[in-house]
Amino acid sequence: MNFLAHSFLSGKSEDIIVGNFIADFIKGNAFRQNYNSGISKGILLHRLIDSFTDQDEQLAHSRKLLHPFFHKYSGVVMDIFLDHFLAEKWNEYSNLNLSAFSQEFFDTLFSQQEWMPPIAIHLMKTMKEQDWFENYTHIEGIDLTFRRFSKRIQHPPIENAASYLKENKEQLLETFEQFFPRLQGEVERFLISS
Repeated sequence: MNFLAHSFLSGKSEDIIVGNFIADFIKGNAFRQNYNSGISKGILLHRLIDSFTDQDEQLAHSRKLLHPFFHKYSGVVMDIFLDHFLAEKWNEYSNLNLSAFSQEFFDTLFSQQEWMPPIAIHLMKTMKEQDWFENYTHIEGIDLTFRRFSKRIQHPPIENAASYLKENKEQLLETFEQFFPRLQGEVERFLISS
């Protein structure tokens, strides 16, 4: 899953939101010495979401179908597709509209910058300035996302990912609609038990 799903699945706890957001920049398990229990739980939640997503058989099959087109970036492409479907179907999953959710999310991050590595602060500012979550709602925004990403990699095979999404939307949406409730259930179990 990509940034929108990670953010949404964090719930309302500011510490968990921050931990989930910075998790990709935190290596190993020493973080427990540097962060409070809530932020640590957010980091672990992020890792759980990634692990569950990577191990899901249905998503593994979908990534395999993407591989001839996007090679080693198939997982990244799939994550962005999943965020697109979450944004597109947002009102089915949240009582708060996407714009209000986005505002609350970035307000939380901006108020907690002392816990964030500089690279995470830079990413947060870029995401807000470029309105990533709102862009996930439509194909043009997804296309822009992939074009921006293509500029950061040496051999960009993902420039046509939005076209692939349009051509295979029905099948990909079905995959999302079957997978996301399973992920939500896993997250709820983790949050309750830990």
